[in-house]
Amino acid sequence: MSSDGGLRYRLTRWLLGKLVVPRVAGFESLSGHETVYVLQNRSVTDTALLSLACAQAALPDPLSSLPLGDVTEAHRYFFLNRATGWQQRQTMRSHSEFMRRLLANPAAMSSDALIVPVCILWSRAPAREHSFWRLLVSEAWAVTSRFKRLLNILMNRRGISLQFGDPLPLCQAADPELPDGVRLRRLARLMRVRLRNERIAALGPDLSHRRTLVEQIAGARAVQSVITRQAAGDVGKAAALRRRAHGIARTIASDMSYPTIRVLERLLTWFWTRIYDGVEITGMENVTAVAASSTLVYVPCHRSHLDYLLLSYLLFHRNLMLPHIAAGDNLNIPVLGSVLRRGGAFFMRRRFAEDDLYRTVFSEYLYQVYRRGYSVEYFPEGGRSRTGRLLPPRTGLLRMTLTDQARGLPKGITFVPVYISYEKLVEAASYLDELRGAAKRGESMSDVFRGLRLIRQNFGKVQVRFGQPLRLTDWLLEHNRQQGEAALAQQLAVELMERINAAVHVNAVNLVALVLLATPRLAIEASVLNEQIALHSALMRRAGYDVVEWHNEDSLQHVAGLQLVELETQDFGSVVSAGAVAAILLTWYRNNVAHTLSLPSLIACLLVNRRRPLAPDSLASVVDAIHPYLATELALPVHSPSLDSVLAHMCELGIVLRTAEGALEPPREDTADHQRLHLLAQVVMPSLERFYIVLGLLNREDQPLNRRSLQERSRAVAKRMSRLYGLNAPEFFDAGLFNQFVDQMLKRDALREDMDGNLRPAESTRQIARAAGTVIDPDFLRAVRRG
Repeated sequence: MSSDGGLRYRLTRWLLGKLVVPRVAGFESLSGHETVYVLQNRSVTDTALLSLACAQAALPDPLSSLPLGDVTEAHRYFFLNRATGWQQRQTMRSHSEFMRRLLANPAAMSSDALIVPVCILWSRAPAREHSFWRLLVSEAWAVTSRFKRLLNILMNRRGISLQFGDPLPLCQAADPELPDGVRLRRLARLMRVRLRNERIAALGPDLSHRRTLVEQIAGARAVQSVITRQAAGDVGKAAALRRRAHGIARTIASDMSYPTIRVLERLLTWFWTRIYDGVEITGMENVTAVAASSTLVYVPCHRSHLDYLLLSYLLFHRNLMLPHIAAGDNLNIPVLGSVLRRGGAFFMRRRFAEDDLYRTVFSEYLYQVYRRGYSVEYFPEGGRSRTGRLLPPRTGLLRMTLTDQARGLPKGITFVPVYISYEKLVEAASYLDELRGAAKRGESMSDVFRGLRLIRQNFGKVQVRFGQPLRLTDWLLEHNRQQGEAALAQQLAVELMERINAAVHVNAVNLVALVLLATPRLAIEASVLNEQIALHSALMRRAGYDVVEWHNEDSLQHVAGLQLVELETQDFGSVVSAGAVAAILLTWYRNNVAHTLSLPSLIACLLVNRRRPLAPDSLASVVDAIHPYLATELALPVHSPSLDSVLAHMCELGIVLRTAEGALEPPREDTADHQRLHLLAQVVMPSLERFYIVLGLLNREDQPLNRRSLQERSRAVAKRMSRLYGLNAPEFFDAGLFNQFVDQMLKRDALREDMDGNLRPAESTRQIARAAGTVIDPDFLRAVRRG
């Protein structure tokens, strides 16, 4: 760089450092490597911004020297496009001399240096048709001019972002088998493709004007076919149906607005910093690996209204395209609905299977969103979970997505499961009322103003984990498409729910809830709780789950500071306890993560009260009979992990013993290890007790039961048992869980329905019921048998 150029560069970098706060992403995998940066166009401003980003990410500066064998290059960056002609237009007609030297250097073949494409976005606003001002300041798809950059520096200095793209090892680029010219052209082409993919992943396609999209949807062939069929030749009715189709499309369609998104981003930054100690993200590499080549569909668990705000906020800050979010029409209320729509929400009725026109318009809208390359977000559960566990999936949107994939899309669908872990739930008060029997309250603007009071409270930390993506084309190759769309959608839904749960993060409140709710009087010595948490954490980590580090006193103080438990000091030591009301809320946090201990807890249930050793084969047969029902309820793969490996780990931890003959037995009752095994058993005990209620009623000979009467009787018994035995779990008598259990029994031929509609248990079911008698508390068994 010449002296004049060097002075201009230093001045530009100094000014940018004072004015611009770029968002930097994609640098995590580059640490520890020599890097060579690739920029699209020759620009002092871009180079200076790259220098600032490298300093922020602790990467080598682009103007720092690059040692390569016997040669040391003066800098480590080059441009793909060169300015030519009197107008200094950026073209691809010549290649950088630095790039030529880099590939010709004999040391390149053995170098571990990475060639990194760097995508700089001076604005995150995609272009919109018929919007001159947006075209003036948006990144669009043309080269960003100096005037646009000046505008963005002055007006959008916090909206400038820089993305380090997918790197290419220098040794691969410097293939000696290829002629020099071919190597140059190949590297330039690869870098252009990767830079373009990064821009697509960040900006998405140009936004169509909403009116244009509505016209296109209402005029689609499928929509017109429904109108023609329903009008049946009546011209007036056809006109009315066309007007209704336009109205439906307008009610559904989002109207994403970058100014609104910028305002929301600033408000949410303020809001998150007021109520949370931090928001942590893991698994983002799973998203960036597929973002450029796929149409992404984010499928998060749904625990709070903050889920979609939080996810969009994080994607925006990581330079990824904002998704269009499916929202229930209960949120389409004055003011709030408009803001959400401009933030990317599209609204849908809860149920519309019987409205053929609405269903067709909505399906066409979703297809157009996919076809244009937008990412989408929807919740497979359909609504927020009030119990803390994943709800049975709704398959309506998944069925439409399968249909749209079959129609053909420029880029295939890839689902991204997302798990969101809250240490303290913002909606805790309303959930508590609903868990105690209150009716669900409708949404209103007053909820927004009431929510402002939240800034006075501390809600701990939030962990957002992106799970293993599912490429729909690959998944379809492994599954039988002939079984019908409904069955295929159900299988897809089940696998997505399993992947969401596999991405779980177990936080400090989850760990405390698992132990505290296992105690008979909701109180435990702090030292015993710490030991039990260490046991649970070890079992979870061995199974591959992500668990927070527990630091005894500090972690206890943190949970107590969230006002979810009480910590008191007695003469004999510290005691952790919870009141009756807090215990109901703690069930929500326990249910978040109960699946992580399902198999060890079931083993503990089967062994803890044994008087005689149990042969491993006998244990395996009972586990094989019971665990699939637990797996279905807790959204786990039915094929459980190796029983032998889990047993071996439990033996290492000292909570299961092996006799000289190889049989299994619990520790002595007067030992701390036996207490730990007992507390572990309580994690799935409520599920086993609920199962036994159904089995006990089915195995009574006095009166046959059909499905409806079984559900009513089971729920009534469960409600009575919950009250009499102090079971602090409102979902214990949830009708949906009883239905799910009966469905699985019918599916597995453990039950059959006779000609009169009565349910008849198989002999295997009677054996399971008898085996349960050795696990469940005798008083509970007697109370169930009394019906």
